Amino acid sequence: MKTLYIDHNVLTHEDNWENLRGIVANHDIRLVISGWNMIEIEQGEDREQKVRRIEFILSLTPIYIHEMQTLQRYELRSFLWLYFFRAGMFPFIPFKVRFSSILLDDFNIRVRDDYSMMDYMQTAKLGDLASIEKAKSDLVNVLTTLQKADRRRLKELDETIFITHLNTLFPKQWPDGTSIVPKDWLNMGRYCYQNREKLYRSSPALLAESAMADKRRQDSTRKPNRGDAADLMHCTLGLAYCDYFVTGDGFAAKCTEYAQSQLKAKGVRAAAPFKSLQAFCDHLR
Repeated sequence: MKTLYIDHNVLTHEDNWENLRGIVANHDIRLVISGWNMIEIEQGEDREQKVRRIEFILSLTPIYIHEMQTLQRYELRSFLWLYFFRAGMFPFIPFKVRFSSILLDDFNIRVRDDYSMMDYMQTAKLGDLASIEKAKSDLVNVLTTLQKADRRRLKELDETIFITHLNTLFPKQWPDGTSIVPKDWLNMGRYCYQNREKLYRSSPALLAESAMADKRRQDSTRKPNRGDAADLMHCTLGLAYCDYFVTGDGFAAKCTEYAQSQLKAKGVRAAAPFKSLQAFCDHLR
């Protein structure tokens, strides 16, 4: 069975829904939903609209995918376990059948097993995911800084920037269960930097995010905005772990196409991106 990840702007156009039903019903394709989809639905002000969107998603019996940073932590841990620690493989599964598993693993929100997206909309508050809002502002600041930075200086700081980005993703324990101290993270970071091509070939979410960010900062005339964070998350998840990714945003489509080319150039499997649901339907015919 193939997997399809859709950007939020595809969901907001209800005239897309009949086509989405047909895609899922007739082409052996499973819709994939992330916590970011839920966040963007929840941010809407019209309660009836939010309920309608969630009911539609649930009617398609979706599966759920871990957030970008969760997947990147798993990727980094797997890479370090195999090559740095020499402790063997550390496999992981990017998808979950239950929404409750995503809340627990990605946001440390503990709920009953059958807790659904509808339950979340009715009982939770976005304050539970306040760190996501901070991430939006942080990304705008990072992209703005990188756009303005001198290219020669960026090259000099390449290793520092690379390791700093990984700091929040490093495992907290050695394979034997003992704690890892910050100085060990520096050694792991240097190893990852020296072997980043090997790391990227085994870490599609890390590579996809890097390529997306590269494309976004190449245009010094475009002003980053808070919506870039959601675009980055959606495009990274769709490209790295699904078979198809559909967006309705022209700039996001350009970035996704660029990122896909970067993944394929390194021999990393990537989703087929489409700039609209209609383009995807035409592909399926």
